Amino acid sequence: MRIDTFTRAAAALTLLILVSPAAASEPSAARSTSVRADDAGLKELIAEGAAGSAAFRALVGAIDQSNLVVYVRCRLFPELELRGRLGLVSATGAIRFAAIEIACYQPRAAQLAILAHELQHAVEIASAPWVVDAATFERFYADTGELVRRDGLARAYETPAAVEQARRVHLELLDADKHHAGARGAAEGAALR
Repeated sequence: MRIDTFTRAAAALTLLILVSPAAASEPSAARSTSVRADDAGLKELIAEGAAGSAAFRALVGAIDQSNLVVYVRCRLFPELELRGRLGLVSATGAIRFAAIEIACYQPRAAQLAILAHELQHAVEIASAPWVVDAATFERFYADTGELVRRDGLARAYETPAAVEQARRVHLELLDADKHHAGARGAAEGAALR
């Protein structure tokens, strides 16, 4: 997570998403979750995470129960070690907006773990209704997170819960894949008999 020009860029992204004709014409059932993406591949990624991991579903559910709307997008990061980040974009009335950016060219399993990690950070922000701008976002993580990187004015924080969620979701998705592969193998074996 980083606090820098990302906030400004994410605000522009949110504004574009909020006023885009595609968002306005989207059926309400498809927009019912507070975790959103305007890219079909990311929508599939979110659906895959929710289908294969109870922990991932719980993260999305916790955000859905809050006043936080989270937009997810892919990004090429100039720093190779940076694979994802969350930024608070804005607050308008009772609704707060955040953006998650994840590294584009990662294996699918890595993208799901990174997304779960950043969704946990979003849940942390959702549980702190007083976090409404970059200053309160910074204060929240300065108090609750561990400073893992400082680059000029930009700071990156980490929490044990986010690290754990990435691990948990990764393991649940591996178990789901093994279960599906085993069921497929059994069905193929039965078909050969």
